[in-house]
Amino acid sequence: MTGTYIELLERFYRKERGWLIRECTGRSALSEPFCRSLASSFSAPAPNSGAWWAIDYHLDWLAGVSQWRPTEADRVYGDRKMAFSIEDVDLIVATPEHLFLIEAKAAGSWSNAQLASKVARLDNICPGGKLFIPSTGEKVIVHFGILSVRRAARVATSGWPHWAVDGKTPFIIEPEVPGPWTKLAVRRVSQTSEAELRWRIIETAT
Repeated sequence: MTGTYIELLERFYRKERGWLIRECTGRSALSEPFCRSLASSFSAPAPNSGAWWAIDYHLDWLAGVSQWRPTEADRVYGDRKMAFSIEDVDLIVATPEHLFLIEAKAAGSWSNAQLASKVARLDNICPGGKLFIPSTGEKVIVHFGILSVRRAARVATSGWPHWAVDGKTPFIIEPEVPGPWTKLAVRRVSQTSEAELRWRIIETAT
């Protein structure tokens, strides 16, 4: 059966944490405000709340979707789309014509090197922001954006492909954060000997 590219995305997906979340939430639907935020950020049609989604989706799996041909099961590939790594995107949302890839940051700061690596791989898998699926003949528009509790700062987009930037900045998805958002963190305290372990708990903005 050929099916659709969304069915292929699901067939490649092997993340136990994602399966567990779906199991616990009854494959919970996307919230309407989040769907509207995606549409606003990318000037694209809003996915409906029942759109297919997954977390921690490996880029190797996406490369597999772009190459799979059921009539060529014994084919040996030699291109550079596959990296045999665990590099992934935090969230993937798929509709028949659009694929939204989201990196998220709640605590900590963005790594420019990590983002640049992921965007470069995505541009290799989805040249020009288009994902072509040879097994189904579908061509899907790909969007890449970031979502964080704090306003993203010092994200360097030099060298990113045109489809992944909004002018000179990444596409930003605005989160819904109710009121002040603080976290607790454990920090080491300088110790007087190797046998001593000293630490404290601090409150941080993220």
